Amino acid sequence: LAAGAYGVGNFEGAAYVMARNQGGADRWGQVQTLVISNTSGSDGFGFSVALSGDTLVVAAPGDHVDYSDQGAVYVFARSGTSWNQAAKLTAADGAQNDFFGSALALSGDTALVGVPYDNVGANWGQGSAYVFTRSGTTWTLAQKLTASDGAGDLDKAIDGDKESRWTSGATQRPGMWLQIDLGQEREISALTLELARTVE
Repeated sequence: LAAGAYGVGNFEGAAYVMARNQGGADRWGQVQTLVISNTSGSDGFGFSVALSGDTLVVAAPGDHVDYSDQGAVYVFARSGTSWNQAAKLTAADGAQNDFFGSALALSGDTALVGVPYDNVGANWGQGSAYVFTRSGTTWTLAQKLTASDGAGDLDKAIDGDKESRWTSGATQRPGMWLQIDLGQEREISALTLELARTVE
């Protein structure tokens, strides 16, 4: 069992590995604390975690790889009772404020990494997912996944003009959501959400 605590320290973050039968039969207890040595102080290590067998992936969406808040995912492998860093996954096309690793999934030798604010083509903040596969001890990018109906031009929704309207151009479905990253602290006087059908 693994749990992340991305707010530890100055949001440097940590991940905790738990095991059963610690201090008694069927009792769960902490066996190791994982941290990264090259933290920038706001990496958010432990924001998301995924565990499969002897492999653990821990995300640091705020990791400054080449740009601020580009994000990275750290891979740990278990040897005996110890967990050691085995790899660091990043996006070759990463950019500022991608927050690579905000969501993770792991199954055997395949890892899925969510990047909620990835700019896809002209679509600002559309988001994507990266599939990595392992061969031996080497992890490589297998595929980048994007939505064919991804929305773009979301920045028009915060252009300061209350008469502006923005639409995803997609049919509304249960569970759909909208998130706007302002990029920096800004004062907002009003936010209007309209659920009416867009007139084309």
